[in-house]
Amino acid sequence: MQVSTETTQGLERRITVTIPGTDVAQELQNRLTSLAQTTRIAGFRPGKIPQKVIQQRFGDQVRRDVLGERMRATLNEVLTQQNWRVASNPRFEVVSGWDPSVVQDVCYTATFEIYPEVVLAPVEAAVISRPEIQIGDSDVDAMVDHLRRQRQIWSKVDRPAAIDDRVTIDFTGFLADGTKFPGGSGTDVLLVLGSGRFVGEFEQRLVGAVVAETRMIDVVFPADYGHADLAGQAVQFSVVVKAIEAGHLPELDELFIRTLGVADGTEESFRREVRLGMERDCAGKVRELVKAQLLDWLYQNNPVELPNALVQEELVSLRSRDSTADVPGQALEERARRHVALGILLGDVVRRQRIKPDPEQVRAYIRAAADEYESPEQVEQWYAADSKRLQEIEAVVVEDMALEWILKQVQLKPVSVPLRELLNPELVSHA
Repeated sequence: MQVSTETTQGLERRITVTIPGTDVAQELQNRLTSLAQTTRIAGFRPGKIPQKVIQQRFGDQVRRDVLGERMRATLNEVLTQQNWRVASNPRFEVVSGWDPSVVQDVCYTATFEIYPEVVLAPVEAAVISRPEIQIGDSDVDAMVDHLRRQRQIWSKVDRPAAIDDRVTIDFTGFLADGTKFPGGSGTDVLLVLGSGRFVGEFEQRLVGAVVAETRMIDVVFPADYGHADLAGQAVQFSVVVKAIEAGHLPELDELFIRTLGVADGTEESFRREVRLGMERDCAGKVRELVKAQLLDWLYQNNPVELPNALVQEELVSLRSRDSTADVPGQALEERARRHVALGILLGDVVRRQRIKPDPEQVRAYIRAAADEYESPEQVEQWYAADSKRLQEIEAVVVEDMALEWILKQVQLKPVSVPLRELLNPELVSHA
């Protein structure tokens, strides 16, 4: 076997391989002989089919199979010798030697992209802020009030609407030329004034409205509004107020507490459960923020050449998601490049540290996902029944394990963050 390699551009490689024709001819003959012994053709006794008939019936297909297998096998030999990892499906082309009428060497080319060599920046140099949260009694009180507000009781009132009231409205939106615009209408819509659900000063302009009143409300959509055709547009809404309701918080009594899953119905147990839930939520958010900072550090401090095929695959994947419909092309491509780069960097950590998916962590991940559904057992069985689904979970677990390994090497800087600011990553990363 003769081999030559060349770099075409970037991470793309092309190899040219010559396979001895005698090897191909011998393998072809062996397979045709085997077919002659096992194939059944009408008019011939088993094992007595002439070689010429076998050649006419199956020769071309068998030769394709033999050449395809030989090309893949020799390509793997070259990849092993060069220590290359393929990042895109190879494109094969037979240059010469296809003619089955003569025994001749077969020359083919294979073109593909490879993964880049990775040399991680010293992770010991990374400084990652770790939020430290103190949950006080006032924080628990605020959460209890929040839970009560979520379950407040609404009753109709005979007075003008005020902030925090819930109104039932019909509305129709018009562009400057008087035409209606898609998504600008609604019927029997419930809206808590001051909740910020509606754009601009829509909710504020309904303060003082009474039942059966029709109000004309002028609104200007923000320049960065999600629907580009409305961004920056001045529109007018015709709004009919159909009902006004005031909210009343439920009493913090045994009945209310039991409805929230606290069996003994006592306020002491309820507040304890609320605090534990807040601690779990905060711990999860802290992990998310630390992980986000770590990924940012990896991406910014480890520039790596990216296989174009992987970037294009990721772009296709991102574009197939509805949530990216309004994302500009350049931003979407940067997101794809970041995802591919981080996959390569974390994959390098996984290989160098020989990280394998921990079975217990895989089970814990599946249990956590299953708990979000009404029948967790069925969800767990659904994962267990398909090896591909399990492999996807294992890949996520391995990535987390790689991040945990990196996290043990970096410098963690404790940062005290008020509970109310925990949901704002900017306040953590710039503290």
